[in-house]
Amino acid sequence: MINQIGFWNVGAVSGGRVILIDDNTISLPVGHGYSVQVSYYKTSDTYTVQRLWKRSGQVKVKGEWGSVYASELGETCYQASVNK
Repeated sequence: MINQIGFWNVGAVSGGRVILIDDNTISLPVGHGYSVQVSYYKTSDTYTVQRLWKRSGQVKVKGEWGSVYASELGETCYQASVNK
């Protein structure tokens, strides 16, 4: 999945930090409680990208991009990390 996102995009989003959630999901911590979570769906061969905000044990979805193809994944992750 990291190869699909791209080395430089992972660096720009999270400074190279990657947290493995499960076999099909990773989290890229952005900062200030935000992270970008990427999930892969084998059946449709697409990804879902979520911008999450965690505070006091609560998690809120601040943005979601579904049905993202591999060719769009790096740009989508970057945009999720800078989206306000």
